[in-house]
Amino acid sequence: SELITKEQIQTLIEEKAKAVEDGDLFLLLGVENDASNPDIQKAFFELAKLIHPDKLSKYGLDDMREISTKVFKALSEA
Repeated sequence: SELITKEQIQTLIEEKAKAVEDGDLFLLLGVENDASNPDIQKAFFELAKLIHPDKLSKYGLDDMREISTKVFKALSEA
């Protein structure tokens, strides 16, 4: 897997938090509105690996745990 920077994770969380606020779960997952269930599941797991609240300390982003938790909760509902 390619290395991802702290800044990229932070930006990703911020972008996903905006999608949550907008109520756009497809945007949150980064899939088209007509995406298949397997595509949706794949998108979920890819995002979960990156922005799960428990992964943030690895990037030194503990201060983003609250927002990440909100995003992750919405992801789980998606």
